[in-house]
Amino acid sequence: MKTKTERECTWCRYVRLFYGRDLARELEQYIESLPEEIRADEETHAARMAICRACPDNREGLCRHCGCYIAARTAKKRERCPFPGERKW
Repeated sequence: MKTKTERECTWCRYVRLFYGRDLARELEQYIESLPEEIRADEETHAARMAICRACPDNREGLCRHCGCYIAARTAKKRERCPFPGERKW
């Protein structure tokens, strides 16, 4: 499952510069490590990511409503969009 983002978020850049960690890669590894029974299929994940990318409350890959990494939330079968009053997926 690909989670490559278009650009590095501010927090990921900070952690990379000051702590030498690649949070984007760690996020990819986390998603890849999800058991099959928990992980959404690639088509579902891609569709959810597209919706979240277009959402005005996407803050460089973080959801303004719940604070999660969007790539991680959209990769899990049972997760739902936290947008108040109108879930988008």
